[in-house]
Amino acid sequence: MSHQEHVLGIDIGTGSARAGIFTPDGVMLAEAKTPIAMHRPAEHHVEQSSTNIWRAVCSATRRAREAAGVSAASVTRMSVSATCSLVLLDKAYRPLALSPGEEPWDIIVWMDHRATVEAAECTATGGAPLANLGGTMSPEMQMPKLKWLKRHRPALYEQIGYAGDLGDWLGFHCTGSFERSVCMLACKWTFDPRPGHGWDRDFLARIDMADVIERAALPETAQPVGVDLGALTEAAAADLGLTTGCRFSVGMIDAYAGALGTLGRSLTDAPKRRLAVIGGTSTCHIAAQPERCAVPGVWGPYPGALGDAFVANEGGQSITGALLDHLVAMFAAGGEFGDDVHGALSEILLERLAKGDPAPHTHVCP
Repeated sequence: MSHQEHVLGIDIGTGSARAGIFTPDGVMLAEAKTPIAMHRPAEHHVEQSSTNIWRAVCSATRRAREAAGVSAASVTRMSVSATCSLVLLDKAYRPLALSPGEEPWDIIVWMDHRATVEAAECTATGGAPLANLGGTMSPEMQMPKLKWLKRHRPALYEQIGYAGDLGDWLGFHCTGSFERSVCMLACKWTFDPRPGHGWDRDFLARIDMADVIERAALPETAQPVGVDLGALTEAAAADLGLTTGCRFSVGMIDAYAGALGTLGRSLTDAPKRRLAVIGGTSTCHIAAQPERCAVPGVWGPYPGALGDAFVANEGGQSITGALLDHLVAMFAAGGEFGDDVHGALSEILLERLAKGDPAPHTHVCP
């Protein structure tokens, strides 16, 4: 890659899509952010729209490239980190709407807990994939969500022609490739990337999901993070303001991308002594080591999810960042900190911490 070429990074969080233009050695030249919409049709149901997210990705990409002052042709590589939300497409690969509205609400958001009963049923099987999930299936994973659809929305389930993590869907939307990231399949789909494992069809049959591999267009293998997925299609390139000379690389779940950037060289220097804590709408704690290490109650071990030759484990707390939003909103002065509330409050706290612990005997645990 020459010095005249650039890399595009896309991050799709819970509330916004972000784009950054980078030099090949990792210097960010510019970034842009566009909010994305959320739909809550019922308690524990949280939905988004892939159409809305695509518009946000394209808007952020165009503005980031313009701010960086680089040509469309100079952006020769791109990849994505994204939440583990579930995108549903019909057999013609169009958005498959879960709820009526102006937007096709075709995404079950990661934090959606409609499938709590189905997750418990998966756990009750005691199936082999549970050994990679700390022994318990989460309603935030994809098999319980699809099982819920099969049970409660059978007509919609029959229409599914593609179901995938948001990051894998972006790769499909940009290139047409059906390949999936090992990070996403291993962490959220019960796929075991170890040689001789793959999909546990006995487990899928026991949870009445034997048809899911064909219905969701799931591959039999998972691609390592960073592998070349293909060139942008003409339509995707036109929407993004790029060219078909830009190639898409296999991406990651957003927390894992954060963990890879946070741990960095310590994966080889001291992998057993460091833990990445990634804060956002939720808080994720991710560690990696060369050997498989199963911990009851902790997700993983996930081979390859964080990088080749490393096995990852993940814990954390859901919606901790959203809880901070809630706490700020409860106070009358919460609206006095501008658009970046967390940034403003962080500056105040850091100033106070520099002078010593401002509340040495106070701990707040909502």
